[in-house]
Amino acid sequence: MSRLKLLIELARLKSHEHMIPARMKKYQAKKLRKMLVYAFRHSSYYHRAFVRAGIDESNIRTAPLSAFPVMDKQTLLQNFNQLITVPDLTQDELRRFDAETAADRSAYKGKYHVVHSSGSTGNSLS
Repeated sequence: MSRLKLLIELARLKSHEHMIPARMKKYQAKKLRKMLVYAFRHSSYYHRAFVRAGIDESNIRTAPLSAFPVMDKQTLLQNFNQLITVPDLTQDELRRFDAETAADRSAYKGKYHVVHSSGSTGNSLS
């Protein structure tokens, strides 16, 4: 990101600092719905899961959040390749990169940063 773009983005985010709670909640809900639409359109897993839950393009912006399927770590790992919305990543490639690259590594494919989160299971990437 160029410095100018970074400064513009920082200024935009700084403006949110003074939002009243009701406006912030509305803004967050709008952003969440935008992400849900993106996931529906670009992730084969989410598309299928949403349709199974009765959610489609006609009601994705209004369905109660409780209608959306729940995601856990096991489901994420089992469906990783269908969950992601970019075509140049696979779970096996990421695992190989993680195993073969030092901790102070550069980004995978020059643009993806592999981050570990052991969560409650103590396992990372597996």
